[in-house]
Amino acid sequence: MMLADIILIVLVFLAVLAASIVDIRKREVPDWISYMLIASALLMRLLYAWQFSSWSYFLYGIIGLLAMALVGMVLFYAKQWGGGDAKLLIGIGAAWGTAPYFVDVPGPFLLYFLLSLAVMGALYGLAYSLALIIMHFHAWKNSYCRLIASKKIRKFIYIFSIAAIILGIVEIAFISNFQFKISLLTLLPFIFIYPYFYVALKAVENIAMYKTIHVSKLTEGDWIADPVIKKRFNIPHWGIEQKQIDLLRKSKLQNIRVKEGIPFVPSFFFATVLVLNINAIRMLLF
Repeated sequence: MMLADIILIVLVFLAVLAASIVDIRKREVPDWISYMLIASALLMRLLYAWQFSSWSYFLYGIIGLLAMALVGMVLFYAKQWGGGDAKLLIGIGAAWGTAPYFVDVPGPFLLYFLLSLAVMGALYGLAYSLALIIMHFHAWKNSYCRLIASKKIRKFIYIFSIAAIILGIVEIAFISNFQFKISLLTLLPFIFIYPYFYVALKAVENIAMYKTIHVSKLTEGDWIADPVIKKRFNIPHWGIEQKQIDLLRKSKLQNIRVKEGIPFVPSFFFATVLVLNINAIRMLLF
C-alpha cells in the first residue's frame, strides 16, 4: 500500500499544481487534468486491489469519488466555485478515499482535506483580495463608500449589530459555563466586523472582477454579468453552457460583460500541503 499511496500523492500534487498554474493564467481549469486524475487514481487503486486481493482499497476510491462529487455539485450549484473546481475535487476524492499510509487521523481523511481547503481558501482569498485593494485602492475606496452609504447595506449592518448585542446579553445572563461563555464572547467582534468585511469584498468585486470580452472567447462556466442577456438566452446562474455560447455567437452581439472570480484552485495546492502535514500540526496543537 505504501507505494500505491505515494503514487496517488504524486498524482494529486501534479494535478493541483498544473491546474493552479492554468487557473491563475486563464481563469479556468482544463477538464483533461481532472479526468486524468480521476482515471489514473482509480486505475492505481484497481491495480493494487487486483494484485493484493484488497478490493476495499478500490471501493474506498469509488466512495471518495462519489462523496466529493456530492460536495462539488452542492458548491457548484450554490455558485461558490466553477465546474472545473468541482471536477478537480472529484479526482482528489478518488485518490484519497483512504488516508496515505503515514497519516494517522480519526475519521475520514477527505474530511480533513475539506477543512484544510476551507482554511487555506479563506486565507488565500483574503490575501488575494488585499492585493487587489492595494492595486486599485482609490477605485476600491470609492466603491466601498458608495456601498456602505446605501440603505440596504446599512440595514445589513444594523441587523448584525443587534444580533451581536442580543447574543452578548444571552451569554452574560444565561450561560454559566465559563469556558463556553468565553468561547462565545470571542465571536462577538467577528459578528460586528463581518458586514464591513463583506462590503470590502463586494467593493473588490465591483472594481476588479468584471471585464468585457468578445463572445468568441466565452467558455463554459463563465458568469454573465448582464441580467438582460441572462434572461434572453436563459443562462443559468451557475454559468453559461455550450448551447447558450453557440446561440450568442450566432447573434449580433459582439462583446459581453462577464464576472471573474478569484482563481481558487491554488487553494487546492495549499490545502494539499497542509493536509499531508496534519500529523505534525496535531502534535503542535495538542
